[in-house]
Amino acid sequence: MKNAKEYMTSEVPMEVQESNALFISVWRLFAESFHNADITIRDGLVIGWPDVPLPVYNNIFLTGNADDPAMLASRVHEAASYARTKRQPGFITVCHDL
Repeated sequence: MKNAKEYMTSEVPMEVQESNALFISVWRLFAESFHNADITIRDGLVIGWPDVPLPVYNNIFLTGNADDPAMLASRVHEAASYARTKRQPGFITVCHDL
């Protein structure tokens, strides 16, 4: 598993990066506690999806700066496409400061 620092990018203030990276790391640990959870890292996305009935547990995180509208749309499309393959609904989580 990646540590929090490995989710950080250079375009965002350090404290924002650290906060987002820690949140993602903790959530991945939480998701890993479920049997058969999907813990995946894709370009700009981290997936922690145990596919359980409580949607807040199933999460996809944006990991980098999203100031390019086309890139953001692409990442959201990729995340939504992934989520549609699952039985249970979930969330796409984006740090406001990203």
